[in-house]
Amino acid sequence: MEHELEIIKENLPFGYLKTIAREAGCSPGTVHNILNSKASTRRSRFKNQIIEAAIRMCNENLETKKKVEKTTEVLRNVSI
Repeated sequence: MEHELEIIKENLPFGYLKTIAREAGCSPGTVHNILNSKASTRRSRFKNQIIEAAIRMCNENLETKKKVEKTTEVLRNVSI
């Protein structure tokens, strides 16, 4: 699970702590602790909500990056 969390964190957009915290109804510190597998958060009631929000945001960010790369490639191939 820790390896998966590292991959998710690497692909989250800037400001994700506050966004996930707002969505889950907890503090950014709780989000940080859960995504960094702190021992004190193993039984947190927010854990599932935070993980689900992080996965969704990660996927959205990856899709956006793909669209930007595709658009960039199209623009490179356009002749003026």
